[in-house]
Order: sequence, then structure tokens, then C-alpha cells
Amino acid sequence: MAHKRKMAQGQGMRLTFSPENPKVGDEVFLQATMLDLSGGTTAPDLRARIKAPDGSTSDLEFTAVEGGWGVFKTKMTVTQGGPYSLNLYSPSGSQKLDAEITVDKPTLEKLGQPANAKVLREISQRTGGQSGGIADLQRLISEISVVAENEEITRRFRLWSNPWWGGSVLLLLAVYWVSRKILGLI
Repeated sequence: MAHKRKMAQGQGMRLTFSPENPKVGDEVFLQATMLDLSGGTTAPDLRARIKAPDGSTSDLEFTAVEGGWGVFKTKMTVTQGGPYSLNLYSPSGSQKLDAEITVDKPTLEKLGQPANAKVLREISQRTGGQSGGIADLQRLISEISVVAENEEITRRFRLWSNPWWGGSVLLLLAVYWVSRKILGLI
């Protein structure tokens, strides 16, 4: 509960955002709470200046939540990975807040360097497999198909679902109970 209150605080203002760890392409929902020094609500409008990781800036206007007592909300879509700087301010008041949202960007393979062949060869040697290049493709495919043909089909016998097994366990329990009854132990 207290975590959201501690996300970003400024002079008479508090900001929460969801999701906390956004990724590129996510829509980030922002909610700001404005307070004056006496604890009441203040200005009826709130704006934000957003600086993207590439240095471009944009303005965002918050809308008041009905019955929210100084609570404002808006949303934005993040299109780049990196830190977004938010500068929230009230044009008609003295409340302001500086915050930062870090956006995760997916790590893609670099073109021309899709894999480290040395590491892949080492993995295949340690696990008993084989590796090769494009020239060895037909040899590898034929070896894979031979392995698939020689694979043994194991047939499992499910002992617990066999009625003979259940009957024999029941018979042994009955013999045990009857023998205890005859000996007078029950």
C-alpha cells in the first residue's frame, strides 16, 4: 500500500504510474495527487513536460478524476527504451514534481552476428551433440533422422491402475485382518 506513495514525490504533489517497469510499446497510466500545505486540494489543472530518451520533448495534460479531491490521471505510450524524464507542474499553483520512468527495451540480435559459433560448438561437445555449418546441413539432417528411427518405444505398465494389483493388495489386507481377528489381537 505505501509503495505507490513513495514512487515519486515533489512539492505538494505525488505521482504513481502503472506498469512500474514498462516495456517499449506499453501504455503507461499516470496518476498524480496534488495537495496544498494544509492537506486540501489545490489547482484544477495539471500538465507534464516529458523528455524522451532521444531528447525530444512533448507536453501532456492531465484530467481531473471526478470526486478524486485533487487526483489527476492520464496515459502515454512509450515508444523508445531508456529513461523518460517527467516534469509535472501546475500552471496556476506552486506544486511541481520531477520524476523518471525507465522503459525496458528488448535486446535484439545484431544483424550479421546472430550467434557465437564457438559457444554453440562447445555446448554441443559437452552435451554429446554435434554442430556444423551450412555445408554440413545435409549430414546433420540425416543423422537426426537416423536417431529418430532408432529410438526405442518404451511402453509403461501402470501398476496402480491395474485391477489385479488392487485386488491383491485388498486380499493381503483381508488376510492380515482375519489373522489378527483369529489370534484375538483385535
